[in-house]
Amino acid sequence: MTAVVPSTVCDQAGAPVSIRRAWPKPGRRLTFEAVDEYGRLRAGTIDDGGKATVARFRTDPALPGLGEAGGKLLVHRYKRRAVLRSEDGACYTKLLAPGKAATVAGQSALMHKAGARAGFAVPEVMRSGPDRVVSTALAGTSLHELGGADASGTWDRAWQLWAERWPSLVRDGAGAQELPLHDGTAEADTVRKWVAHLLDFQALEADPAAVRSLADEVCGALAEGSGRGEAGLAHRDLHDKQLLCCADAGTLGLLDFDTAALAEPALDLANLAVHLRLRADQGTVTTLARKTAEAAVDAAAADLSVTARRLHLYTVATELRLVCVYAFRPQWQHLAQSWLDRLLAPQVRKGIS
Repeated sequence: MTAVVPSTVCDQAGAPVSIRRAWPKPGRRLTFEAVDEYGRLRAGTIDDGGKATVARFRTDPALPGLGEAGGKLLVHRYKRRAVLRSEDGACYTKLLAPGKAATVAGQSALMHKAGARAGFAVPEVMRSGPDRVVSTALAGTSLHELGGADASGTWDRAWQLWAERWPSLVRDGAGAQELPLHDGTAEADTVRKWVAHLLDFQALEADPAAVRSLADEVCGALAEGSGRGEAGLAHRDLHDKQLLCCADAGTLGLLDFDTAALAEPALDLANLAVHLRLRADQGTVTTLARKTAEAAVDAAAADLSVTARRLHLYTVATELRLVCVYAFRPQWQHLAQSWLDRLLAPQVRKGIS
């Protein structure tokens, strides 16, 4: 298998940095996030000829506030966004290209209210500006970190709380008209974009015609029968890292609303369930813990009257999208390949039609 993204490149001083993840760009270019020898996040680009350029630490021409922003840098997606945690851990600052922050602040404020009404602990926007959103920190441990390997029952209780409260959040219509509609057609467009990147870079070994055929089939089915009538509040990037459990306070937190929208409930449910399968394959969730979490997803789906067909369609679409995303992460390219091989099997296609 050809490595589209190198696992290691060198910065201006010739020191190695290890690439964690990369994002394809038009013209067969990439941006990436890496870690240097001091454990610091570094971002950079790879051009269409394979030449890597590593930006200096906390430097980004599209995020001019990054250099002076205080706190620990946790995320740096080059020319897109950065996330920092304050030194005292009380707040997080999200830096965005100038002009992008207002939308994120508005969606975060709306989802804060809806999440609180549904019983979730949700970060509150403290302040915002043209290029940043500063939000309160939540207490707790992400379900990704918890991983289900606890003997105290915290994992089971967290998923019970989620299943009880998630349907109320989805049904909350207060202020929903302010959110964009992301229906099945919009999700199909997202999947097609990622498939185009996968094939353009030849990131995995597969017959391009077979991959296109699968994408056409699932995307065509997604677009059928979707619309505002079936839509509820949606996170659109719901997974185990976005859920925080605080056992001491008995709370369940919900994070990160950059992509909040109106969408079919099946979208978030499928995204959450597929990430659980991914974690199992990555070895961070036990089989028993995964079954507990999947039972909670099934319970929420039943509460929201999500049909088995729509949930299956969104599940296959999510699997295909994550295959494309993880094909550009050096550590997990082999896993993306095995998932793609399975998706192209005849039995998966039968379930779509």
